[in-house]
Amino acid sequence: LTRIVIPRFSAIRELPELESTLVRYQALLCYPILGFVSLFVATAHPAIVVVLGDDWAGAAEYVPILAVGAVFQTLAYVYYWGFVSRGRSGLLLASESIGRIAMIGLVFVLAPISPEAVAWATVAGNGLIWLTGTVYFVPRLGLSPVRLTKAAVPALSVFALAAGLTATADAV
Repeated sequence: LTRIVIPRFSAIRELPELESTLVRYQALLCYPILGFVSLFVATAHPAIVVVLGDDWAGAAEYVPILAVGAVFQTLAYVYYWGFVSRGRSGLLLASESIGRIAMIGLVFVLAPISPEAVAWATVAGNGLIWLTGTVYFVPRLGLSPVRLTKAAVPALSVFALAAGLTATADAV
């Protein structure tokens, strides 16, 4: 998808048009990815057993944790497209570095505790990448992180509700 959108976004000269296009792509990106993530959370155990075998069944308990990280990663992906399409690789590096360095540090610190702690470390890193991009770096690009985030809210709501109902049904 990146190979397709970056040339299109790079050809857009006006910042308001780029922002409107990124907002549309944010919504378009969120529905299929968050749909897949919520489906995978709901079916993690059988899916892992079928694809990887019984020896991997224990990995299913980490899928819901990693799904939270996938949400943050999905929300921040359009930021990446905005930075690259504007040739702002230095800003992209700075934006990603904070969360990546924190993620790596947390993984090293939390690895002796448990695999679950490592999964949460990746979530924290992805959350930090999204948060710092939203609060500090995307505005430096001249884009509205509020508009980009609002575009994801309907998909987030639908799939959070679906995940919650599925988890409740599974628990019952």
